[in-house]
Amino acid sequence: EGSSECILCEAGTHQPNKGSTMKTDCVTCEAGSYALTGKSKCDECESGTYQPNEGSSECILCEAGTHQPNKGSTMKTDCVTCEAGSYALTGKSKCDECESGTYQPNEGSSECI
Repeated sequence: EGSSECILCEAGTHQPNKGSTMKTDCVTCEAGSYALTGKSKCDECESGTYQPNEGSSECILCEAGTHQPNKGSTMKTDCVTCEAGSYALTGKSKCDECESGTYQPNEGSSECI
């Protein structure tokens, strides 16, 4: 029988075509990307994040003291440790240098002293 609405593809999948008739037409997102419910395409993980698994609805933030400059990252090891003299909060695309009057002697820090 007729339906008054279409069914959304689940989070972690996308459906780029019009007129789809089956749930199996919803395509799983690749590692390094994600999709919310009912999307026509998967989005690449932003810099500062990664996603090692297929079919995800979100990306994982790099830990504080690390950064990740590229989109579409698939591995936690892509999050690079900040050098001494710099810091990063969670999910950053780059490490920031310590401001004048502060310092950080250690690698992988989330703040300067």
